[in-house]
Amino acid sequence: LAFSAPALAQQEPTARPSAEERRQKMEERRRQRAEAAAEMRARRNDPEFLKQKAWWNDEANVTKFGLKEAQRKTADQALAKFVGMREEANSNAKEAQEAFFEALASGAADIQAKKDRMISTRMTLTEANADLRITVMGALTADQRAKLQEENPRLLRSNWIDPRGADASNRRLQRSRDNGSNR
Repeated sequence: LAFSAPALAQQEPTARPSAEERRQKMEERRRQRAEAAAEMRARRNDPEFLKQKAWWNDEANVTKFGLKEAQRKTADQALAKFVGMREEANSNAKEAQEAFFEALASGAADIQAKKDRMISTRMTLTEANADLRITVMGALTADQRAKLQEENPRLLRSNWIDPRGADASNRRLQRSRDNGSNR
């Protein structure tokens, strides 16, 4: 062997972090994750930030699909409307869900009405999302829609409202093209 016992004995042992240091490091990572999550939640409800990240405002997509300023403005307005509706609908859905679970736990007589309200509030979110897509796709010409569908077959089913932006959506769409997936 290349190492002799005396040479190994002369090396100082590497100091392992103490339990307190490990706990502090873990707390710091937890704090950083919580901050990142809070920032993502704030971005999720910021229409101006989301407009910058929308696929129709991505410069590569604007050029590739020949998107006009009026089309992008229509899409931006639909996005702002959706974000406002989503925030209120999410709040209502959480309240309705809590009321349903409370009624379920207590055996309340109006449990069916609570269930119906919970389902209705969730459907409001689905409807708002569908309206956004209808408005945006309706602003495009038939040729733009065809090219968009050809280039990005999964776009219609993907998450359009991603605070990480068009880059994240475009990476997912590129992977779907690379894999030959048309789901």
